[in-house]
Amino acid sequence: MKSTETISYKYDIECPYCHSKRLKNSRNYYNKKGYSTQYKCLDCSKYFVINKNNIKGARVLVMSDLHCGHITGLTPPQYQQNGINGDFQRESWLWFKNTIERIKPIDVLIVNGDCIDGRQEKSAGKELVTGDRLTQVNMAVECIGAVNAKKIYIVKGTPYHTGKEEDWENLIYEKVGAESISAHLKLLINNCLFDVRHKTGRSNIPHGRFTAMARTAMWNDLMNHTEENKANIIIRSHVHYHIYGGHSNNRIFMTTPALQGDTEYGYKECEGNVDYGVVYFDITKNGIVKDWRMLKAIFETKLNKTQVCEL
Repeated sequence: MKSTETISYKYDIECPYCHSKRLKNSRNYYNKKGYSTQYKCLDCSKYFVINKNNIKGARVLVMSDLHCGHITGLTPPQYQQNGINGDFQRESWLWFKNTIERIKPIDVLIVNGDCIDGRQEKSAGKELVTGDRLTQVNMAVECIGAVNAKKIYIVKGTPYHTGKEEDWENLIYEKVGAESISAHLKLLINNCLFDVRHKTGRSNIPHGRFTAMARTAMWNDLMNHTEENKANIIIRSHVHYHIYGGHSNNRIFMTTPALQGDTEYGYKECEGNVDYGVVYFDITKNGIVKDWRMLKAIFETKLNKTQVCEL
């Protein structure tokens, strides 16, 4: 599959000829049955028409930067440690599980990169629960499976974490039974177009964090000359903080929070806050973003405590 191929997901629509859900919106029009849409099947190339009144809405969850294997990455119970690291792992896992249960059912899950932490060459592996990347893969598979989404799409993360000579996220894709894995996902859900990549530029100044995503949104407009090819929701991750922007014309762009807490490497090399959480979207049958929310965790367990000097 090409990394920029547009994939369509309709909650209850499939090709009547080959039963594929890989569909492309061909045109919209009104008839005596109401507002209808003609689709082209990307597998068998046949066209068919669906009355939009029969389409259901969809809930889409985006989570990223799990960094499974890191001491502050998302860690399922059987891999959790003792001590303060274990306290954080248990607290963060409980938050994740409770949050997912609260927003279920989830129709579409987009996992936007850095599912595992890798060998951690820059820190000599000293912040790892395990350096075995197969174990890290199994941790990520359990995390993704906990969502119990109807459809899963995986976007590739950075090679430093996921493998330079081999891509361990390909194994995650196989194990969870995802629909696709790509470096750049364009996903059409009820005519709402998601444009998803993992990496974007970061900034250490608060007012500069908006710039990278505003630039991405502008490039999306400049490179797509028709409205149907312009993304409604542009998502990037990688930076571990959440910023967003947009306007009322069904256009939102954002960076997602991470599912990894603070790290020693981050304390040494980076300025600013880390946002921990997930984002979900409710898409109507007409492709309108009915609601979206960033769900953020604030933990009691502090790995970097303030020290008090008593004289």
